[in-house]
Amino acid sequence: MEQEFIEAHGGEALLTVSAWQSFGAGTFTTPQQLGGIVVPLVAVTLTLAQGGQARLDAMALGGRLVFGNRGEGKGGFALLMRRLQELSAAQIDGIDPLEALRAVIRGEATVQWLSLDEANGDARVLVRRDGAPEICLRVDTTTHLIRQAVTQTARGELTVQLSDYRLVDGIPYFHALTLKEEGAPVFALRFHETHLNPRLAEAHFERP
Repeated sequence: MEQEFIEAHGGEALLTVSAWQSFGAGTFTTPQQLGGIVVPLVAVTLTLAQGGQARLDAMALGGRLVFGNRGEGKGGFALLMRRLQELSAAQIDGIDPLEALRAVIRGEATVQWLSLDEANGDARVLVRRDGAPEICLRVDTTTHLIRQAVTQTARGELTVQLSDYRLVDGIPYFHALTLKEEGAPVFALRFHETHLNPRLAEAHFERP
């Protein structure tokens, strides 16, 4: 089953992908202490790269939002409506299920199949690797694609749900994503286009 799981996501070809860049729209929900306001995002660009690097650029009616993670515990930043803030690794570190899967393919992580939920048609899978939090995946037992990933961070439980997989240069990639912290919604994004290995500026994951 582990091999089917790996092959379903592109197998060894996944290691040739240094970065993904997706374009779409969605919503951002502010933390409860800021009112839990749902902010429509009229344009979103999400970039994920090996090493845990991530950047989300979005345009809202009130201005520009940018979240960046330099990866490897180097922290990141947030730009919210012209206010730029440096963030520690504990404040920004997130979850990238495909980065965890690449670690499995490279032999840097172990996989433990925990249980099978026949009613929902998915299996629970635990991914462990040195120096990184455990990630619990829910994998569709028919397609063998990741539906959900859960991990513990300094901010609490982080949950990512993935759906609407489409082939991008022969590799399945999700085109719908929701992110929750401690059960509270943060992002709900849908993408209409994704590029593999885009040309990125050297400072792409640095502060704007």
